[in-house]
Amino acid sequence: MDMQDKACQIVSKRQPSLPYTSDELRARLPVVLDIAPAISSQSVQVLIHQVTDRQSAQEDVGFVLWPSALILSRWLVTEPSVLEGKRVLEIGAGCGLTGLVAALLQQRCSNKNSCVVLTDFNATVLNNLQRNINLNDLSLRCSAVGLDFYQKQSGDGWTDMGGNSHELVDVVLAADMICQAEDALASAQTIYDILVPGGVAYVVCADATHRFGVDEFASACKNIGLHIESKDVQSLYDGELVKCGLDLTSGYVDGMSLTMYFLCKAT
Repeated sequence: MDMQDKACQIVSKRQPSLPYTSDELRARLPVVLDIAPAISSQSVQVLIHQVTDRQSAQEDVGFVLWPSALILSRWLVTEPSVLEGKRVLEIGAGCGLTGLVAALLQQRCSNKNSCVVLTDFNATVLNNLQRNINLNDLSLRCSAVGLDFYQKQSGDGWTDMGGNSHELVDVVLAADMICQAEDALASAQTIYDILVPGGVAYVVCADATHRFGVDEFASACKNIGLHIESKDVQSLYDGELVKCGLDLTSGYVDGMSLTMYFLCKAT
């Protein structure tokens, strides 16, 4: 019996009325993910805990790990140079996999100017993000901060949900952050507002068949002045990014189309 089985057994004995099966409990315990690059062999190991509360509303989507987070993480491990010496922020971070991978990659470079901020608007998700930061011993390099797409930003920096001001960032990361058309518009505006001139964003989303509103994202980015390019994830590195690990995520189905967006804010 492995450690996860033992933990499930202990929890079940202490809480006999807990509304989870053993498989569900096992799925919610911290998962050890080896994020392998599409090319080369320098993988990154990450611990991810998912929220154990049951999802009851759209606002709870950050409770679990989604396919695009794994895809974007594998892309970053393949292209770590895009993070070197950069201030990085993940919007709609959910469990924080992508941002944590970015922080671990920056840690390898030992660059003191680099840092990663994980953001979300859901208090439960933010608590879990901090837990995952601690699980991976990244508290000196990574932080969790409240940020709502629908919060207006202005000035030379960005403001979190607590009213605290922060510097603009060099790189924005986002994965499966759109659930409705309004999210596409709001997230595009937020990306623009929090990037420095010349800053870039890397975004991965499932297609509109599985994520409502994604088909509005490209036009929203263009309308606010972001340069955008997009590629079918399957076309990157001969499809290597989608060849393993997606069974550990929520909501993935065979044949799901995923798109990666490359965004740049003009100087």
